Amino acid sequence: MTSNEKKTLVLKEVITPTFKAAGYRTIGQTFYRVQEECCMTVKIQSSQFNSAATGYTFWFHIEAFPKETTREKLKEWNSWGSSSIHESSLLPDCGYLHPYRNALGYCIDGYKNYVPQDMDIEDIKERIGSDLRDVILPQLDEIKSLDDWNRKKEEWTKQSWNATRILLIRYFGSAQMSAVVPEMALKLRDTQRRFGLSSEAIRENEPLYHEVRAYSDWPEDNKWEFILSALE
Repeated sequence: MTSNEKKTLVLKEVITPTFKAAGYRTIGQTFYRVQEECCMTVKIQSSQFNSAATGYTFWFHIEAFPKETTREKLKEWNSWGSSSIHESSLLPDCGYLHPYRNALGYCIDGYKNYVPQDMDIEDIKERIGSDLRDVILPQLDEIKSLDDWNRKKEEWTKQSWNATRILLIRYFGSAQMSAVVPEMALKLRDTQRRFGLSSEAIRENEPLYHEVRAYSDWPEDNKWEFILSALE
């Protein structure tokens, strides 16, 4: 089964039934539901770089519209350039420590340690279904108005970009992707400055680095000594 076929199966057997069970209606790959004073909308977006080599990556654009928004307007919604957020903002650790996610969104198959993957479709279905049922949809249920949406979006965005744990995870992710050369050490040092991370905080979180490493595309590459050498 190809990664595209797996994604189609996940959409057919997990994503669409889960949204419908929660009371959402569909327009193509867009799901929407009126929630008191607003219309909660979730649209599936796929990467333009999907292939047999890279695997199949997709994510959700999430946005709230006025209650009276028509189906025609929702159908025309272009999520690019909109103020929508992705499901990563709602997931634990912003989805970074997840077996079926990459920097963009959910990723089926692809490579690990330069070896093509053939991921277990049943486990993929169970994990994505659990994300929707237990994490994403319950948080969207809380939104009853555009004021609720704006407040929660600000809260999720702040958590995604300012929480120290998330900044550490992103920093370690950058290190794991870096070549062990002086030029990349300088870039990693610059990342440390931009994120406002102390060298002490980085050293104290070696276990978190190894978690990030385990979920990366190169889990066999141990970059810890490289990280230490790049610290200010």
